[in-house]
Order: sequence, then structure tokens, then C-alpha cells
Amino acid sequence: MEKKQKVPNIGVDLSQFDAFSAELTEVKTAIQIYNSAVVAISEKAKEYVATLPKADVSSIQAALAKEVEIKKRFAPEWKKWATDYSTAKKAADDLLKQKNEKQNELEEYSKSIFDVYQKRINVLLSTLGTDFAITGLTGKTDDRAVESYSDFGFLILKQVVPLTARQDDAPSFKNTLSEGDKSTLAFAFFIASLERTPELNKQIVIFDDPLSSLDETRRFNTVSLLSELSPKINQLCVFTHHEKFLEMLFDGIRDNKVLQILSDKTSGSRIEILDVDERRKGNHARRIEKMERYLAEDFGPTPDEIQGDFRKIFETVLKTKYYQVLIPEIKEKKGLSKLLIKLINEKLIDDSLHPKLFEICSISNEPHHGGIIDVALRNLTRAELLPLITDALELLKKI
Repeated sequence: MEKKQKVPNIGVDLSQFDAFSAELTEVKTAIQIYNSAVVAISEKAKEYVATLPKADVSSIQAALAKEVEIKKRFAPEWKKWATDYSTAKKAADDLLKQKNEKQNELEEYSKSIFDVYQKRINVLLSTLGTDFAITGLTGKTDDRAVESYSDFGFLILKQVVPLTARQDDAPSFKNTLSEGDKSTLAFAFFIASLERTPELNKQIVIFDDPLSSLDETRRFNTVSLLSELSPKINQLCVFTHHEKFLEMLFDGIRDNKVLQILSDKTSGSRIEILDVDERRKGNHARRIEKMERYLAEDFGPTPDEIQGDFRKIFETVLKTKYYQVLIPEIKEKKGLSKLLIKLINEKLIDDSLHPKLFEICSISNEPHHGGIIDVALRNLTRAELLPLITDALELLKKI
């Protein structure tokens, strides 16, 4: 342009302008593409922002916390955990396999144990005199409660009765067995379990009134089982309110000691040794012991009381020894004189014993019992009674 000003007719090279124009066109084209892209991304951004859900502070904080946790996954320890996962997974699978194998072993062992228990329990039930047995004793597990339990049924008259039933009127443990049967079953289960206790000889076993609702036969069989158990354990303690059962235990178990709890209104209850033999003595034995003691000391009974015992002890002996012969007289509650008359007529009493028997009868019978000898009832002194007591005791031995 400067050259043209100086020399208007000078020629000018415009090729640079052409190149510049071409470059400018390219720039304009690029700017147009860029502007179009900006417009497009702006529209998308507006659309994205418009579709974003509205959020409060708490939701934003939760989202942020989630992002923080996601960020942790890229920490070195997380990468190590991811690397170690396969090893841990294999170890877990191996443990699960071992568990299943042990579970199978346990099931087989349990089956054998339950079979042994069922056989022993049924032997005990038979010994105790029941008319039923158990069947199908198996172990089960409640997966929901993660608890183990056993299930079984009852075999009654060749019919299987389940332990439980959905309908109340259907045969089951609840409505089929009596209270005595249930107590007997519990006793059998306990004995069967106790017999398998480790170091049984070191155990102390306590039974609290095991005779609840049991009949006489089962009581006797219970004593037999307890007498078998006693020498196998360290100590056996049995609490009971049943006096007859106590006497049966006393006779069936050697080396026993019997204690009784006595109520004392002043100082409360106390424990004392109980002499079972003394406690269960009948009136006959007590009367004889009283006479023997009366010979040695004047300890309290009056002569009239001792005199009245003569008739009672001879009635007891004669009724026991000659029971079959004296059944009619016993049923009619005949006195000593009538018993003697019957036995003398039957020639069952030796003639040599008649005088002493007559004398005993005469001093002990009430007036309305007369009939053997015509002697009125006498009131004797202790001195007069002593030789008669000696004679009476000797006479009892001979009879």
C-alpha cells in the first residue's frame, strides 16, 4: 500500500492476500463448528440440570457419604482385600465342605446313639410294667430357632401314636398317656441318660419324690432300679412323702441312712435320723417290747394297761398262725375266748398249753368274754403281773 502511494502504477503481489483469505475462511469454519458444539453442549447441560432431582441437605450428605465410601475402594488396603478374596473364598469353601462331612458323621453317630437309647428306654419301661413302648426316636434340628430336639412316637397295642397332633382330639402324648405313664416315661428317660454319664461313680443323684402317680407294681420296680443304680454312683438321695416306698427303699438299698424333716413351731424345721425299723413296727411288736421293758423297769404304763395287752398279743398270734381256721371268727370279730374254744375243739393247740392259756384269758378278758373258766376279771398289781408276763412271753414262743 505504501508502494502504491508512491508509484500508483506499480504492480502489487496479491498472492499473500489469497492465502490469508483462505486461512481466514478455515478459521471462520472452525469457529462456526466450535460455536455449534458450545450451543449443543449448553442445551444438553440445561436439559441435564432440568432433569436433576430436587435434593435436600440430608440426601446430599448421604450421597456424599456414598461417594466417600466408593473412594475408599481405591485405597491400597481395599486392593489387597480384593486380591485376597479368592484365597479366602477357597478357604471358606473348604471349611464348609469339612462342616458338611462332620455333620454327616454326627448324624450317623446320633442315629446309633438314639437307637441305643430307644432300646434301653424300652427295657426300662418294660421293667417298670408299662403297656407301651417308644418308637422312631430320632434327633432333629429347628433351623429357624437353631435348636436341636428329639422326636419319637408311642407303640400302644401295636398302634403308633405320635408325640404331637394337629387336632386336639387326635391320639397323642398329651391325651393318650396317664399321668402315671408320663412320670414313668420321664423316669425311664432320666435313667437311660444317667447311665451314660461320664464318671458316673463320682456323681451325686437326687430324686425328688419319683413316685408321683405310680401304682404299687411300678413302685416296687422303681425300687429295684434305684437299688441297681445306688452302688454305681457316689451318692443317691431320694426324697419322698410315701412311707411304704421309704420302707421298700430301706429294704432294697444297703448301707443307707434315712433322715426325716420335722416341723418345729418354735425353731422351725429340723433334720433328724429316722429309725425305719422302729417306725414300722406294728402294735403287736410294740406291745411285746413294752412288756419286756416292764419286766425291767416301771417306766409308766399302769398294771391295767399291761393286763389288757395280754389278750391283744395272743389274739394277734393266734389269728396270724391259724388264720385259715379262724376266718369265720375273725370276720365276726370274736374275742380271745371264742378263738381258743375253736382251736381247742379242732385239736390245734397242745393240751399242755391249755392251763396257761386259760389263766392268761382269765386275767385279760373283759367280763362279757367269759366262757372258758368261771373266774371274774382281776385287777392285778405290778408285782403280780411280772411272773405272768414272763409266762406269757414264753407261751408266745411255744405257740
